[in-house]
Amino acid sequence: MNLESAKYLSTKEFTDEEKKNRALDFIGGFCLMDNETRMYIFEGLGGEGRGIEMFYKENMRERPNDRKYTLLYNPDVRFKNRNYLDFDAAIKKIKLRENLRAIMGAPDVYIRSKVPEEMYDILQKFAEIRKLTRLSLVRDFNLFPVPETLLTLERKYGDSLNYEDMHGKPGKQRKKIAVGAENNTMSMASEQSKPVSGAFAGAGVAGVADANGTQQTAGAHSSVAGSAAMGSTAGAMSGKAGDGATMKVEDESIKKISSKRKADTDCKNNEFEYSLKQRASSPPKDFNDKNRTILASMSTGRPLQERLNIPEGVDVFQYGN
Repeated sequence: MNLESAKYLSTKEFTDEEKKNRALDFIGGFCLMDNETRMYIFEGLGGEGRGIEMFYKENMRERPNDRKYTLLYNPDVRFKNRNYLDFDAAIKKIKLRENLRAIMGAPDVYIRSKVPEEMYDILQKFAEIRKLTRLSLVRDFNLFPVPETLLTLERKYGDSLNYEDMHGKPGKQRKKIAVGAENNTMSMASEQSKPVSGAFAGAGVAGVADANGTQQTAGAHSSVAGSAAMGSTAGAMSGKAGDGATMKVEDESIKKISSKRKADTDCKNNEFEYSLKQRASSPPKDFNDKNRTILASMSTGRPLQERLNIPEGVDVFQYGN
C-alpha cells in the first residue's frame, strides 16, 4: 500500500481504484468490546503466504478454547468480497456503554418502539457468536454484521474510547507536581518580569520547562540537568520568600466592608415563645385521667345493646378456641 510505516494504517483511506483491487493484501475488520469481553472479527486474503494465514501462525492458540479465550479459524470458510472495506485499513473499535449480557437481559430490547428490529438483530447475532465453537456455523447462520448496522449500534449504545481500549493496556500515569515545585514555578513566573543577570535568566527558563513538561524522555542526562536547574532556581528564589510572606499578612489584615442589601430575616415567633414559658411553669398533665373522663362522657346515657338475640330452647355450640 506504499506506506512508510504500519502506524499509518489507522489513517489510510482507500481510493476507488484501491477498493476494486482484489489483490490488495491487508487485514481489516472490527472489534466489539465491553467491560467483560472483547470480540475481534478479521478479514483478509486467504491462502498460503497471505495475510490471514500469516496472522493465524503468529497468533496460534496455545490451549483449547474456553470461557476466557476463544479463537475460531477455518481456512475453508471464504467469501467472494470483503464485508468491512468501508472501515479502510483500520480495525474499527466499538465500545458498549453496558455489557452485552445486560443489554440483552433488559426488557427494553424487546420493545420495537425503543429498539428497532435491525438493532435487536445485530445484538442477537453477537450474543450467538459468543456461544458458537465453529466458524462454519457463524457463516451458515449468517451472523456476520454489516458495517451500516455496526455504525448504528455505535451511535445508540457506543461509548468513548480511552487509552486502554485503543492499545489494550493501561496508560502511564502522569507524575503530579509537588506543592513545593508549584510554588517555585509561580515565584519564578512572577520574577521573570524583573531585570536579572543572563546566567540567572537561563537557569530560570530551564527550570520552568522541566517543571511543566509531563511527557519527557526518561534519560539520565536530562533528569540530572532538570534537577540541577530546579535546584539553582529554587535557591535563587528563596531570598524573595520573606517579602511575599509579609505582603500576604498585610493583605489578610485588611477587613472587607460588607455591603448588605437584604432586610433582616423575621425569625421570631412570640406566640410559640409564650407557650414554651407556660409549659415550663405549669404542672405536668395527667393524660390518663383525661382519657378516662372522655370515655365516661361518651358512654353515659346509652343503653346496652344485645350482641346475640338467641331464642329460648335453642342449643348454642361454640366452635374454635
